[in-house]
Amino acid sequence: MGRSARKKKTAQQPASVRSGSARSARQVPYCSGWARPVTGKGLFILIMVTIMVVTGLSYMPCLTAGFVNIDDNQYVTENLLIRDLSWSGIHRLFSRFYAANYHPLTGLSNALEYHWFGLKPYPYHLFNLVLHMLNSLLVYVLGRQLLKQWQSAMVLALLFAVHPLRVESVAWISERKDVLYSFFLLLALILYQFYLKETSRKGLLVGTFFMFGLSVLSKSAAVILPLLLFVLDYRERRLFSWVSVLEKLPFLLLSVVFGIINILAQQSGGSLSDLSHTFTWFDRIFLMSYSLFFYLFKAFVPTDLSVLHFYPQKSGGLLPFEYYLSILVLGVIVYFGIYRSRSRRRILVVAGMFFIIPLVLVLQFIPIGQAIVAERYTYLPYFGLFFFWAVLGDHFLVEQKVPKRKQWSQLWLIASVLIIIAYGVMTHNRARVWHDSLTLLSDVITHYPDHYYGYFVRGSAHTQNNDLQAALADYNRSISLNAEFWPAYNNRGHTLKELSRYEEALTDLNRAIELDPSVPDFFNNRGIVYSRIGDQDRAITDFDRAIAIEATFFRAYCNRGVSKGQSHDLNGAIQDFNRAIELNPWYAEAFSNRGNAWALQNNYEKSVLDFTRAIELDPANSRAYFNRGLSYLRLDRRDQACQDWRQAQALGNPAANDVLNLHCRQH
Repeated sequence: MGRSARKKKTAQQPASVRSGSARSARQVPYCSGWARPVTGKGLFILIMVTIMVVTGLSYMPCLTAGFVNIDDNQYVTENLLIRDLSWSGIHRLFSRFYAANYHPLTGLSNALEYHWFGLKPYPYHLFNLVLHMLNSLLVYVLGRQLLKQWQSAMVLALLFAVHPLRVESVAWISERKDVLYSFFLLLALILYQFYLKETSRKGLLVGTFFMFGLSVLSKSAAVILPLLLFVLDYRERRLFSWVSVLEKLPFLLLSVVFGIINILAQQSGGSLSDLSHTFTWFDRIFLMSYSLFFYLFKAFVPTDLSVLHFYPQKSGGLLPFEYYLSILVLGVIVYFGIYRSRSRRRILVVAGMFFIIPLVLVLQFIPIGQAIVAERYTYLPYFGLFFFWAVLGDHFLVEQKVPKRKQWSQLWLIASVLIIIAYGVMTHNRARVWHDSLTLLSDVITHYPDHYYGYFVRGSAHTQNNDLQAALADYNRSISLNAEFWPAYNNRGHTLKELSRYEEALTDLNRAIELDPSVPDFFNNRGIVYSRIGDQDRAITDFDRAIAIEATFFRAYCNRGVSKGQSHDLNGAIQDFNRAIELNPWYAEAFSNRGNAWALQNNYEKSVLDFTRAIELDPANSRAYFNRGLSYLRLDRRDQACQDWRQAQALGNPAANDVLNLHCRQH
């Protein structure tokens, strides 16, 4: 009888009240049947394994994917900062902006991968997936702190793990910063939640701050953590006081510091396309409301996904109708979903704040770049929406006064399982799209067939695959859709150059320079064309202009060295090759070209050393093998020369056949 009385008394308490120690906070009534409490390490391990297995199966196609030509080249394959793991190299990672960003801890993780695995994509993908698995486990732990039932926390974690909009952050190697900063931020929230239960343990607050520091070093978006800490205070009904503010003062100061650092980083790199002149201040209100509605809608209907979602085209000075409608729909959701729901308002506010606060920084009130929204921006915010669904499950599982509580709880569980299965299948299929650049960009074009940018980026992918005709077709389509888009002229000019259509290449490169004379790559590419047609003076002038714009442009130094060599200025050529190698010690072409210059000066020992280094950096460089063979011959090392020429022949060098017939018949 005493037991029944205790249950009745507890059931009358507000569901959101937590008091006492961490242990007593979990002592809540459980409903009968399948929701009866199950405790022990065995259950915890089973839940952890289930989350990891379901997550791993959903994202399995990511592990066979390669790098993609959207940012992966910038952040990984061509990022010189990650190639030096010495103390000086690590210092450079933490003391420099890169690609208009500052996330040195993310760069350090890539540097470790490069040090151990080089540029094999599998380890990079695997680490992203492992981090996402760990984040999903942390979501379960945080959910278990905030929810009353382990079933609700498990559903929360699985929804977070397998939602299709997670794919972009997990499958995209360049988005390591998303999963890494979220890992440390979730740890910070968990430690702070423990601190709220036992505020006398100041070490938990110190640990929270330490995790916050690691998070902002991974991605500046973590600066929103102090606001989330206030949300947790509100969730636990902690009184707002000077004490609660002062304890967060270090967090707020660090947020301000990294906010300033991020602004400086963005200013250091500029942007691809500033659209602020295209949209009025009035337009931007609806751009923001549409973005917020997009993220909300896609949480429940994750279809028509794309790595790029472009800004709308205005017609008659007006945005598409749905942009104006979005603000009305959001108002209705807030009014009926939160304001009128007085009994559950606190928990709805908590869920809403966990959704909105991480999105504030990416709603693009100042429209910059190509994309109005990005699926990766939902990585952390969707915790709030899934938390609301988990709270609904808690309500059915725990509240004794809910009519037909058992039926509703079973319906919630069945619906959760079906949603998780459906999302898992959709995620598995979506991950296949990230197999390579061509599949990814073709998917973009499928969704946006009349937008120029998808064709432009897919053309770059074709160029990387040496499919020049396909690249040319895509650049033609891009320019036909936007005749003012200067990068397409540059890329088409480069493609025409490779097709030996030099006059057409010069026309395109001249047009690119006319549209934007501040881009050093345009002058570098035009200099190459001039060099190809034998006009070394103009070529050197263009390389000079490229270097004047960007003093660390190592490719321009190397190309200028080639032109100087063609002009019989071998000493000047060697100086330029030296500078290129100084700027990029992993630049195989510079070593190969310097080897040629040494050979022309009859310094065959040095030429052999440079060709050897070029081969170490690029084992498929048939020219380096061929030219090293010539230097070996001059050094009277015929056996080694023949061995190099055979290797050059195996790599497809046509000139190797003649020298083999001439010098190696007896070898």
